Amino acid sequence: MFAANWSAKLEYNYIDLGRVAPIRYTPALNDRSEWKDTFHTVKLDINYHFNAASPVVSAKY
Repeated sequence: MFAANWSAKLEYNYIDLGRVAPIRYTPALNDRSEWKDTFHTVKLDINYHFNAASPVVSAKY
C-alpha cells in the first residue's frame, strides 16, 4: 500500500508457446515456414480498498 486505502501491483509475464510449423501437403514445393510464438505482457494494477481500517469478519473462538 502506498497511501491510505490505496495499493499497486506490477506484473510481468513471459509466455512461450514454442515453434509452430503449419502442415501443408505440397511435396513439389520444398518450402517450409515456421515461427515462434512468444508474448511479453506487463500489467499495472491500482486498487482502492473500501473500509480497509475495519475487519470484514471478526474471529470468534
